[in-house]
Amino acid sequence: MKNNKITAVYARTSSEKQEYQYQIEAARPYLNGIPVESVQIFIDAGFSGSSKPPQQQKLIELIRKNLVDTLIIYDRSRLTNNLDTYLELVNLIHRHKIKVIFTATALEEHRLGDMYTEGIRLLFMKIEGIMLSNRLKDVKKYNRKN
Repeated sequence: MKNNKITAVYARTSSEKQEYQYQIEAARPYLNGIPVESVQIFIDAGFSGSSKPPQQQKLIELIRKNLVDTLIIYDRSRLTNNLDTYLELVNLIHRHKIKVIFTATALEEHRLGDMYTEGIRLLFMKIEGIMLSNRLKDVKKYNRKN
């Protein structure tokens, strides 16, 4: 452990039917060389992005106690989709100087930006989520007709 701090891996799915394992697997390459006892995995399966998942709350408490060195997470949308909550988390992460690694794709920036940048990113994620939801609804309507 770096200064008795942990490397936290956080995974969240919006429904129990979704798989969180791929989020954990995406974190594995970033855990090379980190002692197993220094890694703590937090999983919230079946919690929407606007809720306050219990494992996420435990993670936030550890961050507040300055016990987290690095946070590995699949992408920003796994934290929350609530703008106020997201900006509070970004502020907390910055205050405690936590290294954040996003594992989703090589195209996504792998570090956390400043408050302004992260606010804009979350707004774009929300718009993308609305558009995806609308497309899925349209597909369901189309499938019912045929």
